[in-house]
Amino acid sequence: MKSAFGSHALIRSALIVTGATYVTYVTGLVISMLAARGLGPADYGRYSYVVWLSGMVVVACTNGLTTTGIKFVAECLGRGDGEAAARVYGLLRRYFMLSTVVACLAFLVLARFTLPDGWEGGIGLFAVVVLASGVAKAFYLLHSSVAKGYGNFGIEANTTNILGLVGLVATIGLVVARRPLESYLELLVVLSICHALLTFFFIRRTAIRPAQGPIEAAMARRLRIHLAWTVMLVLLATFSNRTVETFLLNRTAGAEAVGFFIIAATITRGGADLLVNGLTAVLIPAMAHSYGRGGAAGLNPILSNSVRYFLFMGLVLAGVGVFCAELAIRLLYGPEYAPVVNVFRAMVVIAGLTLMEGAFNALLTTADHQRLRVILTVVAVTVSAVLAFALVPRYGLSGAVAAHLIAKMVMFTTIVLTATRTMQVRLPWREIGRQFACAMVAAALAALVWWAGDGAWIGLVAAMVYAVAMVICSFLFKSWSAQDLEMLAQLTTRFPRACWLLAALARLGVR
Repeated sequence: MKSAFGSHALIRSALIVTGATYVTYVTGLVISMLAARGLGPADYGRYSYVVWLSGMVVVACTNGLTTTGIKFVAECLGRGDGEAAARVYGLLRRYFMLSTVVACLAFLVLARFTLPDGWEGGIGLFAVVVLASGVAKAFYLLHSSVAKGYGNFGIEANTTNILGLVGLVATIGLVVARRPLESYLELLVVLSICHALLTFFFIRRTAIRPAQGPIEAAMARRLRIHLAWTVMLVLLATFSNRTVETFLLNRTAGAEAVGFFIIAATITRGGADLLVNGLTAVLIPAMAHSYGRGGAAGLNPILSNSVRYFLFMGLVLAGVGVFCAELAIRLLYGPEYAPVVNVFRAMVVIAGLTLMEGAFNALLTTADHQRLRVILTVVAVTVSAVLAFALVPRYGLSGAVAAHLIAKMVMFTTIVLTATRTMQVRLPWREIGRQFACAMVAAALAALVWWAGDGAWIGLVAAMVYAVAMVICSFLFKSWSAQDLEMLAQLTTRFPRACWLLAALARLGVR
């Protein structure tokens, strides 16, 4: 199992997850676009709200089990103890069954207070759709996450690839047949159940099995503490992640505002996942494996590299998103969704600037600082809730966006300062400064193109100029090291043109 965490294996795993993310994002975006056009802003807002609530049920069922599973399974394997890893899997599966029962009962109690604005389908249909889709998706997430702890990233990738394409074909059929909202919700339930069934099928084809039996006392104590803090952390983070804003929009601004807000958030999240999902997926297992072998001393190099990679991709995401926003929304969703443009621009900028938060979260999780993360998240939830209640009822969609942006920046700043001081790690400030300099130069060049032209299509040209300028400037300003290029070279060995381009860029300058 150790070979699953070697450098070549991690690169291969990152590529598998990244490829699956591309398929998932593209199919998800097209499904969202088709559903939005087929349903119209009001019904699409209700559909989005139900999907969001289903996601809340997923979080309530899995809470901290996915992260804990990845960490402790990988850590056991890092010590060469496969039996302990299997017993951790078995314990987490029992915890999952208990949390699922609690989550379902809690939702049934609260269902009447969470109905979408203008809902006419009855509370029974609403509860069945949310619970069936949420529980099935939670099953998929738990078991695919444990598989990641074993270094098997293909289960999640294969499941999402297959069902993404199935969902796309089915949605096209719904749009062509002009089916109502209920049909889209039925499809949501079917696809979620298929996620659970496919995951079960793929895991049965591997050697990954849960086991009964006691876990070593020291590890069991660490696992329980880690899980307890992680449960609190996940539940708190859920309420700080646009949750209050979405709920208040549904109550005060109506279904259309919910749809606009969720569309912008979905595209932003999808764009971020496209860039960093491969790196994010291997980060906690890699850190946990390193932590299991040599303790906290081996985490600093991984963090430093991750921060540089996350920041560069975040700056690319922010710039390209700003310039492409108008054209993307117009082409994908149509003129009825014009209010999404500026919402998306604001969200994509803050998402890009805070993208490297994932590296710090992984660091604290791996080093057993979940208690600290909970304290930080309490601050974020408090700030987010206060801002949402102050701004959303009064300013509607604009208030929701402002509350989200301010809360996100407060959380990011706090976690970076706290993590660096607690873990006594050094950030690559020189490279960070160089990357921001690259972004300023690239943005200036793209802005000249944007202002010189006219129409939505000029935004695409400006975005391309920005992305190319970012890459070239990153080499001119020596943001990359020879080690970075060596890793990239491993990824491009089968593509001669890419190797040639990489060699040409390397001549511009490396550290």
